[in-house]
Amino acid sequence: MIRNKEEILCGGVTDRTDTSAPKQIASKDITDFYANFFLSNRCTSDDRHNFCFSVKQVNGSTIACDEIKNISFEADEQLLCGLQQIIDRHELAKLNGLYKVTAGLPPEYQPSRFCAGYSSGETLGFTQNNDPFAIWAEEIYTLFAQWFCRKGEDSLMPPRETTAVKRIRLRYIRQGIYTEYGGVNVDRKLAINGQSYLLEKTIYDDNAKKTLVNKLVPFPQDYFAAVTKILFDHSTDLKYDQSRYDYEAGNYGNHDRGYFGFGSMPTSEEDSKELSVSLHAEYESGNRLNIDTLKASEIEGMKPLLEELFAYYDTVFGE
Repeated sequence: MIRNKEEILCGGVTDRTDTSAPKQIASKDITDFYANFFLSNRCTSDDRHNFCFSVKQVNGSTIACDEIKNISFEADEQLLCGLQQIIDRHELAKLNGLYKVTAGLPPEYQPSRFCAGYSSGETLGFTQNNDPFAIWAEEIYTLFAQWFCRKGEDSLMPPRETTAVKRIRLRYIRQGIYTEYGGVNVDRKLAINGQSYLLEKTIYDDNAKKTLVNKLVPFPQDYFAAVTKILFDHSTDLKYDQSRYDYEAGNYGNHDRGYFGFGSMPTSEEDSKELSVSLHAEYESGNRLNIDTLKASEIEGMKPLLEELFAYYDTVFGE
């Protein structure tokens, strides 16, 4: 269930905040951890939105656990350092000692508890009404979900697009040079081996107002399987689905602003006057990717995906 922040219902408030709790933690060596929260825009493979993660000492070992599914593995430095980086990045130590909750709220706003213990003996803890759009909680979920996935347990990851791409068009603009790939219907006299629906590559120089390249080739037999794999390997479907929420405006207009999860966290970035990417794909399932961005940060983040797509198209067109 997704609700906007302004829909929170009010009730009695319990405030047991410890104002003397330190707001700085010197140690970076986490030994114990616990956090529970609900996220509107993150879910598991079975569409679960509530999460509870822990790190605890068990028989001399440090164990990381998904408390809801009772899945656990021995924690490593990558996980523990990642947790500390999230704590530092979002300055969570400033919330140390906070305990303030409201009664009678919907399930997604029920109290969220966060605790971290350190080798120094220092502790960091707070309890507050859950924010289902909290960025730090989303990052903790992502850290654990991806870490468990590398261990062979992918149930914390959301469902992925499993059908094949059936249509795709890519356009990249840089300093007035348009490079575009996509299917096109041609006149019968331009058909190749009887095929009139062909794959086209066009390079157009908008500064000189002329076409530099225009090539047509039959679609390779494995074309749609190949582009499907490239999109999947770069988690394009996940990034697209998980990037709809605009944290600044508090609505689902992030795609309209040109942010699709490839770059850093969205800010008020001006549109580029020299760069543009348009990537539109439709899957056999009917799901679509409609990516249109003028944001330099997004395009920079898309580089690995774009470079692999361009390299594939080079082989298709014999370049």
